[in-house]
Amino acid sequence: MKRTIYMIVLSVILINSAKAQQIFGVTYDISVPTGDTRSFIPNTSILGFGLDARQMSHSNVSFGITFHWNLFKDDGVKRIENDDGTFISVEDRSIDSFPLLLSGHYYFGDAASSFRPLIGGNIGTYFIITRQSTGQGRFVNKGWYFGLAPDIGFMADFMNDIHILLTFRYNYAFKTSSSPAQSYFSVIIGFVSVSLW
Repeated sequence: MKRTIYMIVLSVILINSAKAQQIFGVTYDISVPTGDTRSFIPNTSILGFGLDARQMSHSNVSFGITFHWNLFKDDGVKRIENDDGTFISVEDRSIDSFPLLLSGHYYFGDAASSFRPLIGGNIGTYFIITRQSTGQGRFVNKGWYFGLAPDIGFMADFMNDIHILLTFRYNYAFKTSSSPAQSYFSVIIGFVSVSLW
């Protein structure tokens, strides 16, 4: 009896796996800092990329994992005025953000649609490196953050099994005992391959 149940469960898993739709994507990210991140670096990041892997649990829901990298930079010369006169200070700041998140998405329409709006959420960890170089020295802070990233977007046919993916995502890494919260809004555009296994 136990062997029969085991074989039935294994067969169901294999059948579902064989029919599972896989989504793999490579993206380019543009990010705008918000909150404490913007206070430290106000500049938009145009240096970012991402990798996504998702599996459809049925025609409208997917679960997966996503990894991204965003670099925020602010290199500048600042004038400092005090009682002793005016001084020029060169100060470089940067933030590297590496989110590694589990994802879940809902897709509107059916699997054969050429345009599918989607909404979802991501949860996991952010590894963030903050750097600041001044005339007094170089300061580096590295740490892991717990974070959330809700998003909305769409997938549209491009050619064969290649689709365009456009996502608007809000990344929020919660503050730690030694670092403030980090947050930024990302526009993510890329290409995904959709295949059946």
